[in-house]
Amino acid sequence: MNASEFISKRLEAILKTIAAGLQWLMFHIGVVISVPVIVGGGFQLSPAGVENLIALTFIITGIGSLLQVALGHGNLLIEGPAGPWWAAFLVIVSVSTAGGIPIQTIRTDIQGALIIAGLVLFAAGLLGIIRLIKQLFTPRVTGVFLLLIAVQISGIAIERMVADGLGLFVISVGVLLLSITLLTKAKGLLKQAALLISILLGWGLAGVLGLTTETLTRGGTGLLQVPELFPWGTPSFDPGTVITLSILGFLLIPNQIGSLKAMESATGDPIATRRYDLGLAASGLTSFFAGLTGGVGTTPFAISAGLVSVTKDKRRLPFLLGAGLFILIGLLSPLARVLTTLPGSIAGAILLISISSIAMIGVSHIGQEKLSTGSTFSVGISILAGTGVMLMPSEFWPSLPPLVSSIFSNGVITGTLAALFFEQLVFPNAQ
Repeated sequence: MNASEFISKRLEAILKTIAAGLQWLMFHIGVVISVPVIVGGGFQLSPAGVENLIALTFIITGIGSLLQVALGHGNLLIEGPAGPWWAAFLVIVSVSTAGGIPIQTIRTDIQGALIIAGLVLFAAGLLGIIRLIKQLFTPRVTGVFLLLIAVQISGIAIERMVADGLGLFVISVGVLLLSITLLTKAKGLLKQAALLISILLGWGLAGVLGLTTETLTRGGTGLLQVPELFPWGTPSFDPGTVITLSILGFLLIPNQIGSLKAMESATGDPIATRRYDLGLAASGLTSFFAGLTGGVGTTPFAISAGLVSVTKDKRRLPFLLGAGLFILIGLLSPLARVLTTLPGSIAGAILLISISSIAMIGVSHIGQEKLSTGSTFSVGISILAGTGVMLMPSEFWPSLPPLVSSIFSNGVITGTLAALFFEQLVFPNAQ
């Protein structure tokens, strides 16, 4: 190999790594950025407060993802804001404000409770709790979890695709079709960076047509925006809130197990049980940090396994680059402003691709064992129970006790708990 060929190959490898790193960022940004917007509204934050929460969420996501690779489960799963956490926050806010508790007190209650819940999960992981219960998560239970994750996020994806008008919807459909074409027909760099190429082309077209808007207006006194310790004030420790979030933390264990099992299926590489527990400990530590800084607790994203499944890229360096970019964007306001012009419809289209892969991984898990009459009921009722909860009006849940509504208002948790109940207690011998 002569010098020019060597340089050409090295340049191609570098470009592939950069493109794959950007792809990790762009693939998850739609989910990550939506959470602080929703939570900020529930917390009654000012526009500047919401913008600060967005930046913090990016930083926590990047730090948590790097922590997982270094000390946790060691796999390519983005550690991002967990749906059950922020949904519980909104329920607690709704119930507490109805009871006359000031929003400032509610914020510090949640902040303190998340600190405690994070430490509890950290200790549970170190003590090896998943090692004791992992055998409960049969292929059917895991399959139900993954299918419900797919259903839940598909709702978000479709809503984003249609929310911003006909023009962006048409562009998002084009992005979806182009991504699928490149993933199935292209080779080399075009295939590995298929999602990134599709996003950039769709984003560029939306910009040319004047369909993009900037959602961040934060100025600040400097270029660097560092997270603040205890932004809501000194943490308070309301017993009810602490108990609610601590119990909810344990109900995130199925998400930890399901996400790692999805990654096992995506890569074909088994993951040691000890890594599952270390992953839980790392999630607890990241959630503890989120509590200190006024953020949202985290969990591994199952959709990351979908990205690996469709791109077949198992390299660690692009993942680390993507996680580092999350931190950089959270620290630097100008970068955040650029990325928040990405239309939600395009992010929704990309989510659909990932979720289709996660859904089929779930189907394959369910099909690993022959379905008897009992196991058919187990799977069917669990999926329908979880999906039914997702379709219930949000106004129903605040009428229930906070602990009950925090748990059962989440269709993924409800369906997975139902699957565990049927598999272990009602049809324990179903094959």
